[in-house]
Amino acid sequence: MKSIKKKSILKEDEERMFAEMNILKDLDHPNILKLYELFQDENNYYLITEYSFCFKWLNSIFFLTCEDIVAVGNYLRKSKI
Repeated sequence: MKSIKKKSILKEDEERMFAEMNILKDLDHPNILKLYELFQDENNYYLITEYSFCFKWLNSIFFLTCEDIVAVGNYLRKSKI
């Protein structure tokens, strides 16, 4: 689970964030971290994702091979995203 403080997100970016989270919930690819649900309370958003020790969601650089990047790109094009 990842928590994001609401104060850290600009109001004008909030709608875009929800749109991106809805897209992520629909994606199913081994090189894209699966988002299961997004919850919120008064102060935070909570992202429920699959467990992955090699991805530090939203806090690090992803280390992918060129083949991985091409595979993700092809998947996104086929998904019309």
